[in-house]
Amino acid sequence: MEGGRVLTQEEKDAVMRGEYKAGTAETKTDTTVETKNETEVAKEESTEQEVAFDFGVFNKKFGKQIESEDALKSLFEKADKHDEVSKSYSETLEKLNEYKGMAEKLDPLANFLNEDEYRRQQLLIKKKNELTDDAIKALSVLTPSKVKELSDSDALKMQLMIDKELTEKEAEMYLQNKYGIEDFADDDIDERIKTVIKVDAKDARKNVAKLYEGIELPSKTDYETARVQLKQSWERAVPEIIKGIDKIQIAEGIDFVVTDDMKKGLEDELMSVILSKQIKPSEAAGAELIGSLKDRILINNIGNVAKSMEADLREKIKAETRAALHNDKPLDEGNRKSETQLDNEAKFKKLFR
Repeated sequence: MEGGRVLTQEEKDAVMRGEYKAGTAETKTDTTVETKNETEVAKEESTEQEVAFDFGVFNKKFGKQIESEDALKSLFEKADKHDEVSKSYSETLEKLNEYKGMAEKLDPLANFLNEDEYRRQQLLIKKKNELTDDAIKALSVLTPSKVKELSDSDALKMQLMIDKELTEKEAEMYLQNKYGIEDFADDDIDERIKTVIKVDAKDARKNVAKLYEGIELPSKTDYETARVQLKQSWERAVPEIIKGIDKIQIAEGIDFVVTDDMKKGLEDELMSVILSKQIKPSEAAGAELIGSLKDRILINNIGNVAKSMEADLREKIKAETRAALHNDKPLDEGNRKSETQLDNEAKFKKLFR
């Protein structure tokens, strides 16, 4: 024993070898405890110590002059506010573009420079299969107001291209022969010939101007009136469209069942899309809306879709396995799985791995 303490076997062996020194174990133990205590204290002090924010490093890095925590907080608040304003601006711009699109649909003249330009384009559409290429080319730069400004020679040539289907060159030669002149700008033309040309040109302008008669300007549609009419035209169809979606095919042989709870709010959402995009009732429009609704339902219920696919695939694989195992015909190559079964298992693993 040493100091009332029983020596360990290791210490006894050390005594036998003459290597044991009294007090070594106690000193070692005390040192270990002391070292451990100092380490724990150091860790606690390190944990409790607060790390000061280095404004100098921050200012140098970002080119700022921040001297306090309040100023730094204010900077971050301004950044958040900027993000909010930017988001609000984007949303407002999106709405303006939407309203612009609606306005263009309600006002057919919104896409034209003026009323004359509208009449010019409508005439070209109306007459493109009736007149020669030369006549259409000449009319493509002509509007009702410009007809009055045509020179005598241009008015006469225009009428010949329209009524007699002559080319511009042929019309020019015809007029030279008719009036016995080479150039309408020649000052030496006989006054009597000039008078005849003047009268003929006036009639030619009137005949060309008649082409634009009957082209009425489209009337603007009042926004609220159009909105109400459009809504009324879809009121019966929209509920039927939503009611008709009772299941959605998500894979070959796998359907996702749509419950009434999944349809809540879809009617208002669908009507909002119809009104904002000014979608007129038609079979094509209805089919497109059904497709977009199905996509929306699947996205809103993606968790249930995954579970449904997993359950259906598992059940399908089990059914095919049972059918194969209970088949009266012998299985090839020792219960080899069918190609369909292997394909389904591959789909299952790919979907949920």
